[in-house]
Amino acid sequence: MTVDNILEYHPIQSDTVELVTDGGSENHAGIITELIEQTNEPTFKKVIARKDVSFSNSPVEAINKQV
Repeated sequence: MTVDNILEYHPIQSDTVELVTDGGSENHAGIITELIEQTNEPTFKKVIARKDVSFSNSPVEAINKQV
């Protein structure tokens, strides 16, 4: 459904989509790897927050863990 939504609502940006993840194991699961490998359009580029890009939602996640 996500790929369909990208193609429908963001056709101009559908060449390459950056999938921003953190270091959590859920982001490195086999199903994510399969999605990236099996999707031809758009092409997914997986980047890791605070490693490949300078931003992250880690501060917000830390607050949610406390709540």
